[in-house]
Amino acid sequence: MKSFEMLSNFESIEQQITKGGEISPFLLLSHNLELLHGNVLSFLRELLGKNKIDMQSLFHLADTGEALKIDEVKKFITQGSVRPRFAFQIFFIENISRMTTQSQNACLKFFEEPGEWNIVILTSESEAWILETILSRLQIIREHSPSLNKKNDFYLSMIESHIAKKSDELLKYFFAGKFEKSEYVDFLMTLLLFASRSPKYIWLCDEIEEDIGGILKNNLQGRYIIDKYIMKL
Repeated sequence: MKSFEMLSNFESIEQQITKGGEISPFLLLSHNLELLHGNVLSFLRELLGKNKIDMQSLFHLADTGEALKIDEVKKFITQGSVRPRFAFQIFFIENISRMTTQSQNACLKFFEEPGEWNIVILTSESEAWILETILSRLQIIREHSPSLNKKNDFYLSMIESHIAKKSDELLKYFFAGKFEKSEYVDFLMTLLLFASRSPKYIWLCDEIEEDIGGILKNNLQGRYIIDKYIMKL
C-alpha cells in the first residue's frame, strides 16, 4: 500500500521525467526497502505503460543481499550509452549500499551525466555507505512516517524537557558522539512536527525544512544545525 507521502514523491519524479531533458538520479531512502522496492517497481511499470514504452526499457538490479561488484555494475550501465527507441529508459538499482567502493566509482560518470534519455532510480536505507562524490550528484528523497514512532517520542520528550528547563539531556545527547545524517534529520523532523503544533515556535518551521534539505542535499553539518535550534528553544 502506497502512503500519501510516497504517492507525492512518485508524482514529483514523474513530473520531472515528463518535462524531458537530463535528470539527476533519484535516491529513495527508506527503512522498509522490501515495501519500497515493490512500490517503485509498480510505479515504474505504470510510468512505462502511460508513455507507451515497452518493459524491456526497464533495467533492474534486484537486491540479492550480495555485494554489487564492479564487473556486474559496469555491465548493467552499458546500455545507458545506447539511445533507446523510446523517449527514455529506466535504470533501477535496489539498495545501492551493496555497491563496493570500486563499483560506486565506476558509476560516477553515469550518475553525473546520465544522458537525457536515461532515468536512474536508486534505493538505500541510509546514506552511510554511499560515497560523498555519489551523494552530491543525486536527488535525495527520504520517506518519513507521518506519525511519531518510538525514536520520535524519545526526541519529543527531550525537546519538551529542554524547553521546560527540566533537563540538559538534549544537549548531552547530540554532543556525546557523532551521528549519521539520518539521525539528525529524524530529530529535525520531530522538531518540525513539534514546532508546527506550537504557536510559540511555529515561526521556526520554514527554517527547519530548509535545514533538513541542506543536510540531505548539500551535506550541511547536522551537529551544528541542531546546536542552533537548541539555542533557540
